Amino acid sequence: MLMRASEKNHHKVVDLLLKKPNIDVDATTDNNQTAMMIAAKAGNKDILKRLLSASAVDINEALILVSISSGLLDANLFKMATKRI
Repeated sequence: MLMRASEKNHHKVVDLLLKKPNIDVDATTDNNQTAMMIAAKAGNKDILKRLLSASAVDINEALILVSISSGLLDANLFKMATKRI
């Protein structure tokens, strides 16, 4: 559900899901994509920021590359991402 909400840019749904104590923000699809990767590919910068702020999110090279190629990785997002690596 988090992945779908991230793809469709549903801010309120993402916010509600991130408040759930058992939400797995690092869960992957069959194609090995996380909610962050899906949000980045869809161009949903605000969702990406929300997910970056989630404490358990795993930042990896693939996410950074997707964000760069989608034009989403501005200076502020880069700072948020690199603090987590």
